[in-house]
Amino acid sequence: MTSTDRTHDLPIGEGSLDELDEQSEFERAPDDERAAVLSLLKASNIGASTVRSIIEAFGSARAALTANDSTLSSVGKLKEDAIRSLREAVGDGFGEKQLEMAERLGARVLLMTDPEYPPLLKTIHNPPVSLFVQGNVLPSDNRAVAIVGSRAATEPGVEIAHQLGAGLDKAGVCTVSGMALGIDGAAHRGSLQESGNTVAILGCGIDVLYPKAHRKLRDELLQSGTLVSELFLGAGPEQKHFPMRNRIIAGMSMGTVVVEASRRSGSLITANYAMQENRSVFAVPGHPLAKSHEGCNYLLRQGVIPVRHAGDLLEDLAPQLGLTLGGQQGFPLDMEPEELTDDEQRVYDKLDTVDSIHADKLADQLKMDASRLGAILMMLEMKGVAQRLPGDRYRKRAYQQG
Repeated sequence: MTSTDRTHDLPIGEGSLDELDEQSEFERAPDDERAAVLSLLKASNIGASTVRSIIEAFGSARAALTANDSTLSSVGKLKEDAIRSLREAVGDGFGEKQLEMAERLGARVLLMTDPEYPPLLKTIHNPPVSLFVQGNVLPSDNRAVAIVGSRAATEPGVEIAHQLGAGLDKAGVCTVSGMALGIDGAAHRGSLQESGNTVAILGCGIDVLYPKAHRKLRDELLQSGTLVSELFLGAGPEQKHFPMRNRIIAGMSMGTVVVEASRRSGSLITANYAMQENRSVFAVPGHPLAKSHEGCNYLLRQGVIPVRHAGDLLEDLAPQLGLTLGGQQGFPLDMEPEELTDDEQRVYDKLDTVDSIHADKLADQLKMDASRLGAILMMLEMKGVAQRLPGDRYRKRAYQQG
């Protein structure tokens, strides 16, 4: 049983992936409509689904703002406190101020009718009515995969996430994650090691640095990737924001990979959103007794797809992503590092991506002098294709493999 065969409790959006190519192109909405949408969102107790209903009822957000209180109550189903809050937001020029702040940041505010709005995201049960976006233009071809996991990730988990991000990028697939510590950051960095085709969905405003330890990562993301948030500029990283953020991560992606997660990890929320939208869900298997892998092992028991590396993931998603694996025109599953000498290649071929080997044992297997082997291993480390572990043990760096 795969994740897409399961029955789910929450409703699924009516749009299907097959319909995306049939949707007509939209024109960019005028700025006064953007400001009106933001003002509606600012009003008390009005979420994205309510704003969409109001826009549908009145024809536009601008038209709703010109309606009197009685009409907003009867047609828009707004309560008195929401109407009062809406009038205050309009009077204060809230929407216009947010647009001005975004422009100063070099960011933009997307509505669902804008061409840049992610097509896959439109099909979910509760898509954001607006998005704040900074950086490169968002991918429009739906070739995106989410990689999520623990903030307190282990070293192997970080390396796997890095390898997945790099492997997806090499195949022309966008890596989507949440720019959190641990697995998220590693996935972004893996993509940034290549072309940087990566999108970070934030649980705060795009102008807010969180976590603070990711200042450099954020700067690098803005050079080649994209920052996205549903939240207003200035919004802090409150706990209630992250489940909302997680639905966008899953909603933008054809598949979601959980690399490392405890049983109570927020990554399982992301996986659940993906399942609800009939998207593929994957998990990296872990030790059955390790707390850090409880979430992944639980997902595997539920029937999600196990993956070990980028090759597995790309092979499973190839039909959806339009990839041809292997061959001259495709993405090779076992890419070898370039520019190795014959001796370096010989040593490299003896290393494994998971199991490490002691240098003395490696020397015995290769029938090579220990000092000569040490020099070669040092070169492989410098070229970024081998990793030295405690106890003079070595293994391949998995993320250098496709």
